[in-house]
Amino acid sequence: MKATHTSIGLRSRWLTAALAVSVLAACASTPPPRERLMLAQASVEAAASAGAPQFAPAEFERARTKLEAAKVAMARSEFGKAHVMAEQADADALVARHKAGAERARQATEEVNAGLKALREQSMRR
Repeated sequence: MKATHTSIGLRSRWLTAALAVSVLAACASTPPPRERLMLAQASVEAAASAGAPQFAPAEFERARTKLEAAKVAMARSEFGKAHVMAEQADADALVARHKAGAERARQATEEVNAGLKALREQSMRR
C-alpha cells in the first residue's frame, strides 16, 4: 500500500511540475507589445492635441496614467499586463479626444447662436 501511495505522490509532483513549466512557457511566449504601446502613445498625443487636457481632463489623465503603467509593465517584462494597459490607455485617450471635440463643438455652437442673437437684435433696432 505504501508503494502505491508513493507512486501517486510522485505522479502528482510530476504533474504539478509539468503544469508549472507550461504556465511559465506561456508567459514567456507573450511577445513585447511594442506596436500596441506606440499606438497608445500616439492616441494620447492626439487627445492632447485635440484639447483633452482642457476639455476632458479626467479621461485624459486616466489615459496618461494607464500609458505610464503600460510602460512600467513593459520595462518589467510583464508583457501581458503591458498589452492590456496599452489597450486601455488607447481607449481612454479616444474617449478623451472625442469628448474634447464634442465640447469644442458645443462651445462653437454657443458662439454662433450668440452671434445670431446679436444680429437679430441689431436688425430689430433698425
